[in-house]
Amino acid sequence: MASERVILYGVGRRCRRFLREYPGCENSVLFAVDKDAGDEGISSFSFAVYKPEVLNSGKYYDIPVVITVADPQTVHDIQKVLVNYGVSENRIITPKAWIADCLENGTVYLKPKAVRLDICSLCQLNCRDCYMRISPAQTIGSGLVTVSQFCTFLDENPFIRRVELSNSGEPFIHPHLHEILAEAEKRNIEITIDNGTNFNYVTDEVLSSLVNGTVKKIRVSIDGASQDVYSVYRRNGNFEQVITNIRRLNALKRKYGTVYPQLIWQYVLMKHNLCDIEKAEELAKELGMIMEFKESWNVKEASAVREILQEKAAEGNGGNHLPKQQNNVHISDNSVFYCEMLIHSPQINWDGRLLGCCNVYRSDWGLNVFENGFLNCINSPIYLKTCASLLRNGNPLPNTPCEKCTLWNPKTKRLDI
Repeated sequence: MASERVILYGVGRRCRRFLREYPGCENSVLFAVDKDAGDEGISSFSFAVYKPEVLNSGKYYDIPVVITVADPQTVHDIQKVLVNYGVSENRIITPKAWIADCLENGTVYLKPKAVRLDICSLCQLNCRDCYMRISPAQTIGSGLVTVSQFCTFLDENPFIRRVELSNSGEPFIHPHLHEILAEAEKRNIEITIDNGTNFNYVTDEVLSSLVNGTVKKIRVSIDGASQDVYSVYRRNGNFEQVITNIRRLNALKRKYGTVYPQLIWQYVLMKHNLCDIEKAEELAKELGMIMEFKESWNVKEASAVREILQEKAAEGNGGNHLPKQQNNVHISDNSVFYCEMLIHSPQINWDGRLLGCCNVYRSDWGLNVFENGFLNCINSPIYLKTCASLLRNGNPLPNTPCEKCTLWNPKTKRLDI
């Protein structure tokens, strides 16, 4: 498609979101058509908007048309209308193809409202399959984001409204977490700790900070419902202390009448902890937590668990309390939308290195957002071209962290807009 201009079909909510989330894409628009356009066109855009009948003139048959409508049936109907207007079928393109082209030729620049900033890569546990413990290839390093770095980052990027604080370590052992949360509150920044915490340790001061509405979600990794089962994987962890900390947090939520933070119990499925699932579900319900199951990163473990679950399902006896396979919304197979993070919420290491997504730990993009600026880094040519390739379900670019990613599969939709 090179850098040619396009015609948009539809200027509704979805189109307006594209224009808002991908600054610069409007510069690639020749004009738009919409069934609700008046005789004089709609003037609230930087381009003209006409009724669809303008395409019937035959003057625009070779210009790509982007259908911004979401409903598949409506898209199908619009495609037939466009063909009747004389538009060639191969000139009718998807929004993903349009944005991918804009990214590749530099028409669009990224300016996400959400980021993932790992404030602490240290951890007091020694979890069995953690890449921070067993992989000699990991380059994440050990360290903390300082309060000063956190404040400077937010002040230099005031468009950011949401920050995820967890990734490779345990955020609650950060000695200045209370101050970080206070600075986020001052700037009205929404905080999540959704990548996970073991929650073995939390101070009273930090607990008080968690119920003021700034922290929206906390995902607690608890892989068992007893110390014996839990500690097989979460080595050095104390199950009773985790539950006590959750109860302390819940007591504060009741005291101040808040639903935040939302609490998620993440249960990594392993052969040794399948026996505790029913008990864990009951306890999660008692604690007001959402229960979510997840496959192990250990491929052999995940495969073994899958076989057990399939056998239990086939037996039809005693398997009612085991999570179902495949499309069950309560289980993740580790193919979640990591690729979407590159565009919608890029991952940043504790020392400022750009990682792109939270699955990256063996390398980085050779760019430091603290030193080179966040927008400069995520709008570098190689990063934008990689995002474009993701949108096209293409191959990863060489010499990027994506090149050796085990989750990259061109046959699977890796990124949406």
